[in-house]
Amino acid sequence: MEGTLAVVGFWLFMIALVMKKPLMTFIEKQKDGGASNGQIVQRLQQLELLSQNMAKDLSEIRQIMQAQSTNDELLKLKENIERRDDDLDEHDVEQSEKLLIEATPADLGAIVDKNTIRLERTLPGSADAVWKYFSDPNHLSEWLAQVNIQPHIGGRIELNFDANQTVDRVARIRGLVSQFHPSDSIAYSWIDNQTALQSHVSFELTEDEDDTKLVLTHTGLPESKLAEFLAVWHARLDLLIARLRNLIPSDFSATVQKLLPIYSAMVVTAVVSAAPTSAAVSQESYHTMQTERSHLLTKYDNHWRDADELEKEIVRLKHDNSSSAEQAIDRLDQKLKNEYRDLHQIELDIRELDKALL
Repeated sequence: MEGTLAVVGFWLFMIALVMKKPLMTFIEKQKDGGASNGQIVQRLQQLELLSQNMAKDLSEIRQIMQAQSTNDELLKLKENIERRDDDLDEHDVEQSEKLLIEATPADLGAIVDKNTIRLERTLPGSADAVWKYFSDPNHLSEWLAQVNIQPHIGGRIELNFDANQTVDRVARIRGLVSQFHPSDSIAYSWIDNQTALQSHVSFELTEDEDDTKLVLTHTGLPESKLAEFLAVWHARLDLLIARLRNLIPSDFSATVQKLLPIYSAMVVTAVVSAAPTSAAVSQESYHTMQTERSHLLTKYDNHWRDADELEKEIVRLKHDNSSSAEQAIDRLDQKLKNEYRDLHQIELDIRELDKALL
């Protein structure tokens, strides 16, 4: 057992080293400004390939560990990693530690656990001044998405993204507001329209003299999406800061592509270092839960549509001053509350399914 742990420890070290060296060299070239755009793109492609190889190795060693395989099999994997490491430039080896210290951005996002990410920023302006960028649709459209929001706890929120600024081409997000405290915090569920995967995002603001500290936390994400969400949120916060400073923002897509290999390497290292997870659900159970989740998404869409119709009818009746209209409004208000209750319950059901599948 001790021999196995020693080999696994060495394997983890090699993973971190292999991912760190090309990554830091790439950042160094960017900082020095000596590389052409073509060279940068080529290096990005190499990093993406390395990330894919590391993920494959990770999957293989997990299978071996779950099957309680022998030290010889683990040693074989270690030798494969060593061979790949020998292909790297010697300069990378000499500079890796130095570059890690010098090149790591202070605002790089963090992986809290296998399903949670966090990003922190210092935003220019008071909490009152920046709050509108998290609650007002007109200001949200400047950095996040076209947003329809009912600004209170329990209210609905819908985000419609530019098709070129999405994760997995998901263009619409729906959810319910779970926290709404002006100039302090806002949080809501995040259900994508394609997969019914539910996650949850929160924004916490803390005033600090003339600036405001922001903590963004996104929970309930699958491991496979951590790097993408880190890169996208990072790029969106860059847009927000540019807006607050009245600067021309950098190109969103280019920023995401630049950040993605960095976050991919971070995720691979974090996942490798984490404790082994429990065994995955059976294929049959997985299919059953996926089918149930699809049904829940259909129900969610139907209730959302019904709530829209009820709200429109209530607005229409408010222009009618008759007693019958008032009675109808009371009845529709109750139906609307029931729709919100059902929406909330469906979100809870989807969340439970996602916890089992993540």
